Amino acid sequence: MAWYFRKSLKLGPVRLNFSKKGLGCSVGVKGLRVGQAATGKEYIHAGRNGFYYRKSLGGAKSSKSEEQVIDSKVDKGSVIHTIKAILLNDESALLNQLKKSKEQFRLDYLASLICFILSWVLWSINNITGLLFIAGSLILVSIVAYFESKRRTVIMDYDFSEAEYNSYENIVNSFNHLASCKKVWQVLQSKGISGKDVKRNAGASHLVERLDIQLGEGLPPWVESNINFPTINGKDQTIYFLPEGVLIYDSSGIGIVQYKDIDISCSLNRFIEDGNVPSDSTIVDYTWQHPNKSGGPDKRFSSNRQIPICSYGGLDITSKNGFRIMIYASNSESIELFSSGFERVISVKPRSA
Repeated sequence: MAWYFRKSLKLGPVRLNFSKKGLGCSVGVKGLRVGQAATGKEYIHAGRNGFYYRKSLGGAKSSKSEEQVIDSKVDKGSVIHTIKAILLNDESALLNQLKKSKEQFRLDYLASLICFILSWVLWSINNITGLLFIAGSLILVSIVAYFESKRRTVIMDYDFSEAEYNSYENIVNSFNHLASCKKVWQVLQSKGISGKDVKRNAGASHLVERLDIQLGEGLPPWVESNINFPTINGKDQTIYFLPEGVLIYDSSGIGIVQYKDIDISCSLNRFIEDGNVPSDSTIVDYTWQHPNKSGGPDKRFSSNRQIPICSYGGLDITSKNGFRIMIYASNSESIELFSSGFERVISVKPRSA
């Protein structure tokens, strides 16, 4: 636990927290507040008389898990790198439109800031005047926000030929096989181990850091369309499967990869699952938390328990220009169905009206 001394600026029920990384805010009562830091992380904050305790809440959960791999492309001792989205630039008209929309100056933010400052000043002078100005500000900001939404929104309406429809249908059906899994993880890195470390980690050959990720459907920011796109919310990147290609958003910007430039490889992985076993996964064997040289239980440990070894499917999606995401799925068959569906994708671009 970390206790520290700090000062803060309080404006009514909302407290603004300034730091080198930007502006955060918090709400609550005296002695107990919940807020969001400038980095985006949520926290709880408690204390009185200048001394406080603060602890982070929520956030993405990652777990280091042990695995034994059969025919996998995860190198022992490697971090799974991917290129920044802004470098995935094919100079397409769609990408240029999306970048322009994202990079335009936010008029609604400026209007909100000006109205907030003026409301604070007028409230300090006269409560009635301040209250009337706040009411007018809400109307003004709503109008500016509506105008800003219309100005920035990119319309993506698709008119498919039969061949184009079949091509995109294969992509959607392939994605649905993957999304139907009870658990999907993104592989972040792998570290080879040997000697005593193998024994400490249930006999695993190397450790894998993985992150639970969500698969679904949706639209990119400031986009309207007559269809929803299959979406992967990965670490630091959001990936949309468009008819034109794979659209990637991250903190650096926006990028796109054509389907013809993507390579997909599958693997079958024996994973020593120390957590909950997903209901759709297959247990192929068991090991011990502390095995001896022969593979049996080391009797020097009284609380030595058996751990299941699951068969997980591995999916490595890469492109020629550096994009990469590696995924584990609880149902290994879904990986094969995903891959085979993508192999049938026709490289004909649909018409976007």
